[in-house]
Amino acid sequence: MKTFWLKHRGLLTYLLVMCTAVIVLRIFFISIFTVEQNSMNNSYINGDRVLVYKQFGPVNRYDVVIVRHHGEFYIKRCIGLPGDRIQIAKGRVSIDGRLLDEFKRFAIKTNLDSIKKSQAYTPDFDIRDIYNAQWTVDDFGPLAIPAKNKPLHISSKQLVNYNYLNIANTSPVTDGQLDLTADRDYYFVMGDNREFSKDSRSFGLIRADEIIGKVGFVVWPQF
Repeated sequence: MKTFWLKHRGLLTYLLVMCTAVIVLRIFFISIFTVEQNSMNNSYINGDRVLVYKQFGPVNRYDVVIVRHHGEFYIKRCIGLPGDRIQIAKGRVSIDGRLLDEFKRFAIKTNLDSIKKSQAYTPDFDIRDIYNAQWTVDDFGPLAIPAKNKPLHISSKQLVNYNYLNIANTSPVTDGQLDLTADRDYYFVMGDNREFSKDSRSFGLIRADEIIGKVGFVVWPQF
């Protein structure tokens, strides 16, 4: 055994270093995520394996991220940032009154005339569970997205859209008006395949600490 070690010491040392490096990278820096949803078609399809960076800088608009929300993992695109005011009208998204050109870049919209709603939406895709009862997935908002430690001036009627976040720090300003201050940043995420996506329209805003990584590229596509 000693002779074998001396003879192959260089190769064995190299293999040991490489294995250690791979383990460290997988634990602290990168991971592989398998797409198990159709909500990101056609950018990422069911079965794609994507590289995910665990260490990442600021989350920017249109970044594709991996979210862990209520014990479930999702791959989504970040559309609304902290401090943004988002609105959806007839399926088109506006930020602070500016219409996004997402359908020219990545988003797709399916004709639902021939698709049953039960096939298009997940069973618990009910926007009324957490938002204004008058809103729908195609006509939504406007909704101001909380930014960390920045008071959000809203009316008491708008508070219903934030109750699920359990933000206790609210203070009255005038009759019927109040300031809501969050202790962390929030994001609004959506799937590119809008009619087949369970996202912030249904499960609500995402806390910054629920974003566990940024998607890099497809390492093994599904053919």
